Amino acid sequence: IVVKNGIVIIDHINQLRNGGMARLDAISQASLDRFRPVMMTALTTVLGSLPMALEPAAGGQVSFCSMGRTLIGGLITGTILTLVVVPLFYSLIDDMRAWFGSFFEDLASLAKLGARASVSSPAEPAD
Repeated sequence: IVVKNGIVIIDHINQLRNGGMARLDAISQASLDRFRPVMMTALTTVLGSLPMALEPAAGGQVSFCSMGRTLIGGLITGTILTLVVVPLFYSLIDDMRAWFGSFFEDLASLAKLGARASVSSPAEPAD
C-alpha cells in the first residue's frame, strides 16, 4: 500500500511536469492532490486491522494481536514517510540528475575543444 501510494504521487508529479509546471509547483500540487486518496487508503486499512490488533487470544487459539499492531504501526509510519520523504527525495534525485547531466555535457564540450585544438595546431617546422 505504501509503495503504491509513493508511485501514485511520483506519477502525478511527472504528469504535472510534463504539462509544463515547474518542479516545486508540481511537487506541492501533486502532494495536495494525492493527500486525500493516500490518507483514505491508509485509514481504511488501519481501521480494518483494528479488530485483529485488539482481539486477545481466547483459550488455545493463535493470537494475531502482535501482527495487527505491527501492520498498523508500519502503515502509519509508511504513510507519513510517503507524504514527506517521497517528494523530498524526488527533488533531490532530480537535482542530482540535472547536475550529472550538466557535468557530462561540460566534459563532452571540453573533449570537443581539446580535439579541435589538437587538429588545428600548426605543424612543427622541419629541420
